Amino acid sequence: MRKILTVAFVVTMLCAVPALAALPAIPQPVVDMMSAPAAPVMVAAVDPTTAVDPTTVTFAPSPENDTVSPFDDQPLVTRYELRVYLQADQAAAVATQDLGKPAVVNGSINAALDPTSVIAKLMKDTLYMAKVAAIGPRGEGVSDGSNPFGYAGKTPPPPPGSPVIRRP
Repeated sequence: MRKILTVAFVVTMLCAVPALAALPAIPQPVVDMMSAPAAPVMVAAVDPTTAVDPTTVTFAPSPENDTVSPFDDQPLVTRYELRVYLQADQAAAVATQDLGKPAVVNGSINAALDPTSVIAKLMKDTLYMAKVAAIGPRGEGVSDGSNPFGYAGKTPPPPPGSPVIRRP
Protein backbone atom coordinates (compact mmCIF):
# COMPACT_ATOMS: atom_id res chain seq x y z
CA MET A 1 0.00 0.00 0.00
CA ARG A 2 1.30 3.41 -0.99
CA LYS A 3 0.78 6.44 1.17
CA ILE A 4 0.37 9.81 -0.42
CA LEU A 5 2.00 12.66 1.38
CA THR A 6 0.42 16.06 0.81
CA VAL A 7 2.51 19.10 1.61
CA ALA A 8 1.21 22.65 1.51
CA PHE A 9 3.58 25.42 0.53
CA VAL A 10 3.27 29.10 1.21
CA VAL A 11 5.22 31.08 -1.28
CA THR A 12 6.06 34.67 -0.58
CA MET A 13 7.28 36.65 -3.53
CA LEU A 14 9.36 39.69 -2.83
CA CYS A 15 10.01 42.00 -5.68
CA ALA A 16 10.77 45.65 -6.11
CA VAL A 17 7.89 47.59 -7.58
CA PRO A 18 8.80 51.26 -8.06
CA ALA A 19 5.21 52.52 -7.68
CA LEU A 20 4.74 50.77 -4.34
CA ALA A 21 8.10 51.87 -2.98
CA ALA A 22 6.96 55.51 -3.11
CA LEU A 23 3.88 54.97 -0.90
CA PRO A 24 4.08 56.72 2.49
CA ALA A 25 4.35 54.63 5.62
CA ILE A 26 1.07 54.19 7.46
CA PRO A 27 1.37 55.58 11.01
CA GLN A 28 0.87 53.14 13.87
CA PRO A 29 -1.60 52.76 15.40
CA VAL A 30 -3.76 53.19 12.35
CA VAL A 31 -6.64 55.58 13.01
CA ASP A 32 -9.84 55.66 11.01
CA MET A 33 -8.82 58.15 8.35
CA MET A 34 -12.20 58.12 6.66
CA SER A 35 -14.35 59.41 9.51
CA ALA A 36 -14.67 62.68 11.41
CA PRO A 37 -11.92 63.72 13.82
CA ALA A 38 -12.17 62.76 17.46
CA ALA A 39 -13.83 65.33 19.70
CA PRO A 40 -11.77 67.72 21.82
CA VAL A 41 -12.22 67.64 25.60
CA MET A 42 -13.52 70.68 27.48
CA VAL A 43 -11.04 71.26 30.30
CA ALA A 44 -13.51 73.41 32.24
CA ALA A 45 -16.19 70.70 32.05
CA VAL A 46 -14.71 69.03 35.13
CA ASP A 47 -15.22 72.25 37.13
CA PRO A 48 -18.87 72.53 38.21
CA THR A 49 -18.35 76.15 39.32
CA THR A 50 -20.36 78.72 37.41
CA ALA A 51 -18.01 81.18 35.72
CA VAL A 52 -19.14 84.80 35.61
CA ASP A 53 -18.01 87.07 32.75
CA PRO A 54 -15.50 84.60 31.25
CA THR A 55 -13.03 85.84 28.65
CA THR A 56 -11.34 82.61 27.49
CA VAL A 57 -12.17 79.00 26.67
CA THR A 58 -9.74 76.19 27.50
CA PHE A 59 -9.90 72.69 26.03
CA ALA A 60 -7.71 69.70 25.26
CA PRO A 61 -7.28 69.33 21.50
CA SER A 62 -8.60 66.42 19.50
CA PRO A 63 -6.24 63.44 19.73
CA GLU A 64 -5.98 63.78 15.93
CA ASN A 65 -4.99 67.47 16.07
CA ASP A 66 -1.66 66.85 14.32
CA THR A 67 -2.60 63.75 12.30
CA VAL A 68 -2.33 63.89 8.52
CA SER A 69 -4.14 61.41 6.30
CA PRO A 70 -1.69 59.19 4.40
CA PHE A 71 -4.21 58.97 1.56
CA ASP A 72 -4.35 62.65 0.60
CA ASP A 73 -1.89 64.42 2.93
CA GLN A 74 -4.76 66.48 4.40
CA PRO A 75 -4.89 67.21 8.16
CA LEU A 76 -7.75 65.45 9.95
CA VAL A 77 -8.41 68.62 12.01
CA THR A 78 -8.36 71.92 10.14
CA ARG A 79 -10.01 74.18 12.71
CA TYR A 80 -12.00 74.39 15.94
CA GLU A 81 -15.35 76.10 16.51
CA LEU A 82 -16.82 77.26 19.82
CA ARG A 83 -20.58 76.79 20.15
CA VAL A 84 -22.54 78.42 22.97
CA TYR A 85 -25.92 77.06 24.07
CA LEU A 86 -28.51 78.02 26.63
CA GLN A 87 -27.89 75.64 29.51
CA ALA A 88 -31.60 74.82 29.72
CA ASP A 89 -32.06 74.27 25.96
CA GLN A 90 -29.19 72.85 23.93
CA ALA A 91 -31.15 72.40 20.70
CA ALA A 92 -29.34 75.13 18.77
CA ALA A 93 -26.28 77.26 19.41
CA VAL A 94 -27.04 80.87 20.30
CA ALA A 95 -23.52 82.01 19.36
CA THR A 96 -20.53 80.53 17.53
CA GLN A 97 -16.92 81.55 17.09
CA ASP A 98 -14.38 80.16 14.63
CA LEU A 99 -11.28 79.52 16.76
CA GLY A 100 -9.05 78.57 13.85
CA LYS A 101 -6.36 76.09 14.85
CA PRO A 102 -4.54 77.66 17.81
CA ALA A 103 -1.27 76.29 19.12
CA VAL A 104 -1.35 73.60 21.79
CA VAL A 105 0.47 74.76 24.93
CA ASN A 106 1.10 72.29 27.75
CA GLY A 107 -1.50 69.90 26.36
CA SER A 108 -4.36 72.39 26.05
CA ILE A 109 -5.65 75.20 23.87
CA ASN A 110 -6.66 78.60 25.25
CA ALA A 111 -8.66 80.95 23.06
CA ALA A 112 -10.08 84.39 23.78
CA LEU A 113 -13.84 84.83 23.48
CA ASP A 114 -14.72 87.33 20.76
CA PRO A 115 -16.74 90.22 22.18
CA THR A 116 -18.60 90.66 18.87
CA SER A 117 -19.46 87.11 17.78
CA VAL A 118 -20.02 85.60 21.22
CA ILE A 119 -20.30 87.93 24.19
CA ALA A 120 -22.52 90.55 22.49
CA LYS A 121 -25.09 87.86 21.60
CA LEU A 122 -25.55 86.61 25.15
CA MET A 123 -28.14 87.91 27.61
CA LYS A 124 -27.10 88.96 31.08
CA ASP A 125 -28.10 86.84 34.07
CA THR A 126 -28.63 83.75 31.87
CA LEU A 127 -26.77 80.45 32.22
CA TYR A 128 -24.98 79.05 29.19
CA MET A 129 -22.73 76.11 28.39
CA ALA A 130 -20.26 75.68 25.54
CA LYS A 131 -19.02 72.90 23.29
CA VAL A 132 -16.01 72.85 20.98
CA ALA A 133 -16.08 71.10 17.61
CA ALA A 134 -12.96 69.75 15.90
CA ILE A 135 -13.69 70.20 12.19
CA GLY A 136 -11.92 68.54 9.28
CA PRO A 137 -12.52 67.47 5.69
CA ARG A 138 -14.32 64.30 6.83
CA GLY A 139 -16.70 65.87 9.35
CA GLU A 140 -16.56 67.02 12.94
CA GLY A 141 -16.19 65.69 16.47
CA VAL A 142 -17.96 67.68 19.20
CA SER A 143 -16.89 67.84 22.86
CA ASP A 144 -19.08 67.38 25.88
CA GLY A 145 -20.49 70.53 27.45
CA SER A 146 -18.52 72.98 29.58
CA ASN A 147 -19.20 74.13 33.08
CA PRO A 148 -22.08 76.66 33.29
CA PHE A 149 -21.24 80.31 32.74
CA GLY A 150 -23.02 83.63 32.42
CA TYR A 151 -22.58 87.35 32.13
CA ALA A 152 -23.57 89.76 34.86
CA GLY A 153 -23.59 92.68 32.46
CA LYS A 154 -22.90 96.28 33.29
CA THR A 155 -26.36 97.47 34.24
CA PRO A 156 -26.86 99.77 37.23
CA PRO A 157 -28.39 98.33 40.39
CA PRO A 158 -32.15 98.68 40.84
CA PRO A 159 -33.28 102.01 42.33
CA PRO A 160 -33.78 102.28 46.07
CA GLY A 161 -37.20 102.83 47.56
CA SER A 162 -38.76 106.33 47.53
CA PRO A 163 -37.24 108.66 50.11
CA VAL A 164 -39.31 109.77 53.07
CA ILE A 165 -38.75 113.25 54.48
CA ARG A 166 -39.37 113.62 58.21
CA ARG A 167 -39.30 116.36 60.66
CA PRO A 168 -36.79 115.95 63.51
